[in-house]
Amino acid sequence: MNKLLLLISSLFSILGTSTMAQVTKVDSALTVHEVQPEYPGGYKALFKYISENFKYPDSALKTQYQGTVKVKFIIEWDGKLSVDSLDFERMKFYRKRADETLKIKAKEDIAAETKRVFESLLDWTPGYSNGKPVRVKYTLPFNLWLN
Repeated sequence: MNKLLLLISSLFSILGTSTMAQVTKVDSALTVHEVQPEYPGGYKALFKYISENFKYPDSALKTQYQGTVKVKFIIEWDGKLSVDSLDFERMKFYRKRADETLKIKAKEDIAAETKRVFESLLDWTPGYSNGKPVRVKYTLPFNLWLN
């Protein structure tokens, strides 16, 4: 990306986490997770993978579309990740004169690239409750900034 440096920093914000357990409502049942899911190699490996594999879309570069995307995803019983939703509330266009059509494309391209990268992650070690694997929902604020 020529003269623009892409800075992608990801901070985990796991909803409802305490030192003992996480309670979430998934599939109309409350589940207490005694063991949280874990990415192979831990958070450091997760952040490294995301930063090395995310490619900032041209449309987002042209419109200077940047900020924080909240990625909500589910770690399934088998450790596979599926993106549940993306929240772009904290994303902004810093190039004010950008064409509206290009802005729409930038949003779509960022969404597609975010989903692609997250769904290409290695399988996680699933969360467990009462010795059985369970589904766990996470939220990750994903920071996208151009320098």
